[in-house]
Amino acid sequence: MPRTIKRYSNRKLYDTEDKRYITLEQIAQLVRDGQDIKVVENQTGEDLTTITLSQILLEQEKRKQGSLPKAFFMNLIQRSSDSVVGFMRKNVLHYFDNAFLSEEKLDEDLQQMVEAGELPQEEARELREELKHRSASFKQRLDDLVERRVQELLSKLNIPTAGELERLRAKLAEVNAELEALRGTRSATQDA
Repeated sequence: MPRTIKRYSNRKLYDTEDKRYITLEQIAQLVRDGQDIKVVENQTGEDLTTITLSQILLEQEKRKQGSLPKAFFMNLIQRSSDSVVGFMRKNVLHYFDNAFLSEEKLDEDLQQMVEAGELPQEEARELREELKHRSASFKQRLDDLVERRVQELLSKLNIPTAGELERLRAKLAEVNAELEALRGTRSATQDA
């Protein structure tokens, strides 16, 4: 069960588990600590979780505590109709790709170490392969993590995934085929 935070009409937030008022920063810390939260309007019960999390991101960006580039947010707004999973994968992984050394830069640095006599050629080759393997492994784990988190988010927001929509379409096609078969049988019975 998610930890419920109630928002009152005076905009104060109340943590029902700890039975105390709570700030946006404290909610952010709960999320960073892995807590599943749900923010609801006290009087109506309306789910305000997404809005509250958006406010937290906005506040972090205002204080320059956010680490996501402006381009990420611009793309998020411009491409809001894109597939959420595809969008997140493309943009988050692109952001992390820029944080890694390029393979060319890695090769260049290792070659300089070999030429300076700081590293034997064979060790440079082994190190290059090890770093490339670790980078690929990390990127795969990151991709899996993004996929899992986005799927969790879609589930929490009750947004069907592409796979779920495809299964629903297939089931609908089956039902339509059965309906047509029944109509054909009924029509043949009435003609006889």
